[in-house]
Amino acid sequence: FAVALLASVAGLAIGLISGFLRWADGIIMRVMDGLMSIPGILLAIGLVSVSGASLATVTIAITIPEIPRACC
Repeated sequence: FAVALLASVAGLAIGLISGFLRWADGIIMRVMDGLMSIPGILLAIGLVSVSGASLATVTIAITIPEIPRACC
């Protein structure tokens, strides 16, 4: 539930920024395309291995790959 909520909130914020600031839309979309090009589970494993294993870290690591699906 936490991952879905965090991804939705972050996606909403990024989508609003992208919609209001048209010059930032291209930059944001390239970042989202880059995130979507990496398999989500591999990105999450990499983030957890770099930052250490805890519940908060795992939640954030799973949330980050889900943000592009929530915003764009």
